[in-house]
Amino acid sequence: GVKKYLSGKLLAVAVSAFLVVCVPLLLNLVLCMITFPVEINNFSQISADQAWYFSPFRMGKLLFPAATISHPYLLCLISVILTGIFCAPMAVLSCELSFFFCRSRVLILALFFIVNTLLTILSSVAGSEKISCFAPFYYLTLFNSEDGKALWFLPLLLFVPLVLIAVLCLPCAKRIKKCW
Repeated sequence: GVKKYLSGKLLAVAVSAFLVVCVPLLLNLVLCMITFPVEINNFSQISADQAWYFSPFRMGKLLFPAATISHPYLLCLISVILTGIFCAPMAVLSCELSFFFCRSRVLILALFFIVNTLLTILSSVAGSEKISCFAPFYYLTLFNSEDGKALWFLPLLLFVPLVLIAVLCLPCAKRIKKCW
């Protein structure tokens, strides 16, 4: 049936997008850990070669400064998984939009990068005191020290695409029924 076909297709798109994003990033993380090991720090002592990276100015801009110092490998792993979790619904959303637009899915997916760039520009032009960073990719890289990030925006990045996917499921099913 249509529901089974659509759910299977969207699940396959989500899983493949997650794997396409996460497998190379995990391989890169492992290779970087082997090639450039990081000395694990605590707040009382920071190694001399990493002191510039852990400056108070930069640490004040991170979402998780304590984890950055004490668990850098775990934070990298979480960043990789968050990126995969974000890209999976974006791929599903692109797939759903491709039911309505006869253009390539790559062009539809490019819209997300354009939106990210526009949100970056919006962040620099119209930020408020509480939040001035709206670009999704700045939140997914947990080591990013962009100013004006808010912790509540991170779950919102995952919630909004899931709502859009849920809203588009019924019109997609109707579109598939028309084709069949």
